[in-house]
Amino acid sequence: MGSSFDSGQKYVLAKLNPDDSIVEANAKELELTRRQALWTVTILANSKQSRTKEIAVDNANLEHIFPQNPDPSEWPNRSALEPLLWHVGNLTVIGTKLNRQAANRGFLRKRENSYKNSEIKLTQELVRYTKWEPADVHARAQALATLITKVWPGP
Repeated sequence: MGSSFDSGQKYVLAKLNPDDSIVEANAKELELTRRQALWTVTILANSKQSRTKEIAVDNANLEHIFPQNPDPSEWPNRSALEPLLWHVGNLTVIGTKLNRQAANRGFLRKRENSYKNSEIKLTQELVRYTKWEPADVHARAQALATLITKVWPGP
């Protein structure tokens, strides 16, 4: 029995799957819709969680590190971060309880009270940041680019 997947379809799909170098070069500019963000960040978190894929984080919530409704007293740099709200570097996943605790708080409070206590490795990695500025969002996006190319290898 032959495959119904012909070379024309492979060509179309290959165009949608850019070479790893393109992904890595453009990660600093990757912004997602809510739906894309939830799917992408969950897949990335799952890939770090378990090599055998026996543990998944499908029940976690999408977390904006710089929040959608920031507390002005805790985010004095909010005008610089607002354009990066849906940037891949500003997103992670976290359990419901920790997400509620993180809410709109400042980065250092989120880091100590929520990210540090998360069992999700992708979120735990945020503990290494000492502040949350646009440069940190872009640096994290660049780090995620390497993971993205491992999860979805290029052509």
